[in-house]
Amino acid sequence: DHEVKVEQMVSTPLQKIIDNDLPNILKHKRNLNKYILDRDSASNRYNASKNGNNKEALKDDMEEADVKVEQHRDVLAVEMFALLRKESEVAQHILQLLKLQRAYHESALKSLEKIIPNLEQKIGTVDF
Repeated sequence: DHEVKVEQMVSTPLQKIIDNDLPNILKHKRNLNKYILDRDSASNRYNASKNGNNKEALKDDMEEADVKVEQHRDVLAVEMFALLRKESEVAQHILQLLKLQRAYHESALKSLEKIIPNLEQKIGTVDF
């Protein structure tokens, strides 16, 4: 019964949060890293260029890469803030887990309190 309650009230809701939010965050983080590399590459090409006409085109590429990096940083921040908004929900699930664990241990203690006196009595009367 305890395990079923933990599954229904804690594990399943937390798993939904993990399955929905973390893949989006990881995807946006990978995209951001890719665009950062693209920006760095564009910057290196721009800095290495000596040709005036070509340098202007490379400068445009570098500025476009900067814009993409900033856009993807913003998207990643939005996803992370969306997860942070669920902090109280996650905390409630963890609190529920602790309450379920307390109830389980209280139940186990009551069972032991019933069983131990009988065992002590039986063991006390047995000759070895």
